[in-house]
Amino acid sequence: MELQTSIRDTTPRRIYVGTYSHYSEEERALALTITSAVEDDGLLTLPGTVTGVLTSVEQMGHRNPDPDDTLDVDLTFDVTVARMGSD
Repeated sequence: MELQTSIRDTTPRRIYVGTYSHYSEEERALALTITSAVEDDGLLTLPGTVTGVLTSVEQMGHRNPDPDDTLDVDLTFDVTVARMGSD
């Protein structure tokens, strides 16, 4: 998972970016928490949170991170996923 937001009026263009990878602890600037999982009539509902830090990097290639230019993030979400082939 990757979260990013743009930074206006920078040259080269920069963005704030943070990642979460289940497979790599080194790529876990973000923490993902699923608070429950409920299946009802072909729909899966997943509420949760994403917390962590976004770091300023160049937009092209996510190069040249600036560890002194960061944003804290604390998001809450609700996702609903339909079963494939269901109406």
